[in-house]
Amino acid sequence: GAQAVGWSERRAAPATDGSAHRRGIGFAPVVYGTGSEDSDAEVEILPDGSLAVLSGVSDVGVGTRTVLAMIAAEVLGVPYDAVGVRSGDTELPYAPMQAGSRITFSLGWAVKAAAEDARAQLLHLAEPLLETPAAELEIKAGRVRARGAQDDGYTLAEVFRFAKRTTHLVGHGHSTQKGKPALQGFGAHFAEVEVDVETGAVVVLRYVAAHDVGRVLNAHGVENQIYGLGQTLGQALMEDLIFDDATGLTLNADLSQYLMPTLKDFPPVHAIMVETNDPLGPFGAKGIGEPPLPPVLPAIANAIYNAIGVRFNTLPITRDVILQA
Repeated sequence: GAQAVGWSERRAAPATDGSAHRRGIGFAPVVYGTGSEDSDAEVEILPDGSLAVLSGVSDVGVGTRTVLAMIAAEVLGVPYDAVGVRSGDTELPYAPMQAGSRITFSLGWAVKAAAEDARAQLLHLAEPLLETPAAELEIKAGRVRARGAQDDGYTLAEVFRFAKRTTHLVGHGHSTQKGKPALQGFGAHFAEVEVDVETGAVVVLRYVAAHDVGRVLNAHGVENQIYGLGQTLGQALMEDLIFDDATGLTLNADLSQYLMPTLKDFPPVHAIMVETNDPLGPFGAKGIGEPPLPPVLPAIANAIYNAIGVRFNTLPITRDVILQA
């Protein structure tokens, strides 16, 4: 992160040349624990060879269904697009709420266990067809065969047909993460800003966010989670509820007066995914939903200090606040 932002070339003290536009670079670290909660999941293998993950979890747009399908596909040795996901219903197996960066960590373990159970049942079903003990069978590219065999083996549907089974297999998985050591995520954020000392305007020119994400299961999803830091940009520079002291009423209760960042305010973000392999997470993964948020505020405040030499200990750091400093 430091190399990407040019930290070694950063000016140590604020500019003193009298220019109106002054630039600064700020840094802030983050250590964030992943939430954990008991979870249940089921994985079905249907007679036609299709598969489904069943979970009561609600996907709020962060790629939960995608990563659960990827975990099941990895365990079962099938392509990702062969796995469907049924979710968001209380009749389905229990899942924790979508918060605390806990879903991949907690529910991911339950899905992995359910997929392993379903896989064991399928390999047992395939023993007579391949005349091989289940312990010596494997599933690769959606086909069951003896380990080390050079033949194509059999599709999942062919295994069902040979066994004359017309009902689906159901693998059950449960994850108990409470009481286990906290899974910690680490990050380093860098912001470069330009401050107009005549108008108080602050522009975030670029942003670098480096995060220890464990093993990346879905690179696109992890990158988008890091981009979620944009919501904290408004908290740092503009979002502020104003109340009438006499009545207690909110004076800026609509979006025409409560200022929030637009795409024009959003800086270029360089997301750096540092892969480690933490055995506490499924396949070594860590939660990444909330860790990118806390360091944005101090990183921007430190960048403003580096630019103009003034410390701000309250938020938001608006134009008026800067001019009054």
